[in-house]
Amino acid sequence: MSLGFRIFFLNENDVLIRIPVMRFEAFYLRGDRKARFREYAGQRIRYALVILEVKSRKPVAIQRIDCSIMQLNDNGELDRNEWLRRAALGMSMVDARRLNTT
Repeated sequence: MSLGFRIFFLNENDVLIRIPVMRFEAFYLRGDRKARFREYAGQRIRYALVILEVKSRKPVAIQRIDCSIMQLNDNGELDRNEWLRRAALGMSMVDARRLNTT
C-alpha cells in the first residue's frame, strides 16, 4: 500500500477541475512562474488536496481531504503577501504557553 495525491480546483460553478500534482507543487511550493495559472489571475481559488490509499497504482480509499482558499495575483501567481498574512494569522492562534514544555 502507498499514498497518492490529487489536487482539484473548484471553479465558480462548483465544478471540480483536476490539476496535475507536479504543476501545483511547482506553483505553490517553488513559486515557478512557468507553472502559474493565468486563467485564474486575480481570483480567490478554492482547492482540495485529496490523499488516497493506492494499491497497484489504483486508488482504493480516501485517507484525507484538505480544503483551502488561495489568492492569485494579476499574473496568475500565488499572492505571497496574502499567503504570509494568512500564515501569520494562523500562528497567532497558537497559544505560546501551551508550547512551553518547561
